[in-house]
Amino acid sequence: MHPVAFALLGVLMVPIAATAQALAPGKYSGRMEYVETSGKTVSDLTTLTIEKIDGDRVQGTAYIGFQSCREDVPFSGRIVGDKLTVGAKHSKEMCSFHWDLTVSGNKLEGKSRSGKVAVRLSR
Repeated sequence: MHPVAFALLGVLMVPIAATAQALAPGKYSGRMEYVETSGKTVSDLTTLTIEKIDGDRVQGTAYIGFQSCREDVPFSGRIVGDKLTVGAKHSKEMCSFHWDLTVSGNKLEGKSRSGKVAVRLSR
């Protein structure tokens, strides 16, 4: 490989590796906030437990605090740069989720894919 190409490849790989290292396995706890059809803002407890990080792949369980769910749901996801995308399909409709989160130190913040649920977690 040409030295310039090798150096460029190294520079491009650094942000992904640095962020993947910053995202540590463990339990991230916080809240999900959403607006009900009545217009009332609801805040439910939620956790994201990262059990395994393999390259850019992430696996674990999420506790979904919606009243119709309230259970741990296995998820899988991917980290690219400072963006962590996680999701799960579940037999109960309210237990399925897809979150697009930003990793910032020990904090994970973002929204559901629909944009209707805000998620704020910290370790």
